[in-house]
Amino acid sequence: MTEQRKRANVCVIGLGYIGLPTAVVLADNLDAVAGFDIDEERRRIVREGASPFVEDGLGELLEEAVTAGKLRIPDQLVPAEQYVIAVPTPILENKTPDLSFLFSVIEELAPFLRGDELVIIESTCPPGTTEQVQARLLDLRPDLVKAIEAEALGIAYCPERVLPGNVIRELRENDRIIGGVTSCSAERAKQLYSSFCEGRLWTTDSRTAEMSKLAENAYRDVNIAFANQLDLLCTEYGVDVWELRDLANRHPRVNILEPGPGVGGHCIAVDPWFLVNGLGEAPLIETARQLNDAKPAAVTDQVLEAVKSDEHPNILSLGLSFKENVDDVRQSPAVEVVKRLSASLPDAMVTAVDPVVSRCPTELLDSPNVRFTRELPQKVDEFDAVVVLVGHRDFKKFDVAEFGSVRVIDTRGLFRERQE
Repeated sequence: MTEQRKRANVCVIGLGYIGLPTAVVLADNLDAVAGFDIDEERRRIVREGASPFVEDGLGELLEEAVTAGKLRIPDQLVPAEQYVIAVPTPILENKTPDLSFLFSVIEELAPFLRGDELVIIESTCPPGTTEQVQARLLDLRPDLVKAIEAEALGIAYCPERVLPGNVIRELRENDRIIGGVTSCSAERAKQLYSSFCEGRLWTTDSRTAEMSKLAENAYRDVNIAFANQLDLLCTEYGVDVWELRDLANRHPRVNILEPGPGVGGHCIAVDPWFLVNGLGEAPLIETARQLNDAKPAAVTDQVLEAVKSDEHPNILSLGLSFKENVDDVRQSPAVEVVKRLSASLPDAMVTAVDPVVSRCPTELLDSPNVRFTRELPQKVDEFDAVVVLVGHRDFKKFDVAEFGSVRVIDTRGLFRERQE
């Protein structure tokens, strides 16, 4: 077997919420796709054709790809013609980006390169990171200078822009922005993404592509912050924020987003800090981020007010994931609310129900007065208060008429229409 045949067509590094679906859609359209993750248990699960997390449509496609041999999961990095890096880039306690996972991959990858590959970064990064990756590769492999200069070795950036719970469809249908360190690299990356992406592929330089992803999520965060600020004001004025939103959005140039208990996930709740901690000040973005981060505390205060006359309040909390119908609890404001309730009400019992999340979040394991369950309660009127934190479809099964005198704090407007 020749070296060319030994090489995978594509190797996706990082089999998380973005990397695994990307590997699967690539394998659905290409042969010889490899997927690698440093987590041994995750490799084992995926190798068996099972998804380690909930994502509509992923399980079936993954099983087909693994069974057909189109997607293989090696125990170490393998040579490939093209690499797609989708590893976490979280923020540290001081809100600065942690790029250690990304540059750790680069150090592991460098020995495999022979000078004709394409390396694509999908992880969210501050502007200039892709250029830093190229510089780091040359530090590790100065013999690749000629390959870079000849544009035989390409480095590009292509941020994901998908909605959890709808990732497979959006990977295929959404437009993509592809930025290369050189225009040649961008065109090569465009060719790869055209194998599965039906949306338009827009090419630019890597810095603009990096900035675009951050701008998109900062824009959404600022607009959510406006909705959350409006929610707090409506509470003070005794106005129904959902009715207000419906009426205000009758204006042809107004589109107020839905408020909620905060902002979670690994994109909108994180990415704006990459801009705030960049080269210049960004007071609007920073204020929006602070307001959204503070919303769980405000929701907690509403619950405390509702149960202040109860000696041993029994509280039902609906939802723990950061959004509806997914099991991702990263940066979840729902988890933060439950944690705050547990600490503020040591004599209370908080029943945290989430039919989608498979296990109790680690942040709540040390809370003795929190009971996690995936089962919906048979009788809601046994509780003193219900706080709706996530709009899972399963929660719509509740009959609001049976709530009786239970106090309801509905941060998602889930029961509003049925209460009218």
